Amino acid sequence: MTRQFGRFSTLFSLISALIGEQKGIECVFNAITIQFGPDTMLAVKVKMNPGLNINDAVTHINALERNLKARIPKLKWCFVKPDVTD
Repeated sequence: MTRQFGRFSTLFSLISALIGEQKGIECVFNAITIQFGPDTMLAVKVKMNPGLNINDAVTHINALERNLKARIPKLKWCFVKPDVTD
């Protein structure tokens, strides 16, 4: 059974789109989701914009985590690893 996520066909495409909209983050290097019953865990490695200081990077990551959890109610755990290369 295929689940639909609004206009997105997969959870990954929705996650990628939301991350792509986030200020301070350029792209997703890789991501994994794991289902725990009805709940989902996300671990994602993202490329941060060059030149961000640590405080700004943390602010953007925290905003991303809040946005992901708001848009994906079953997302209970979200781990974001910032980087500049894969």
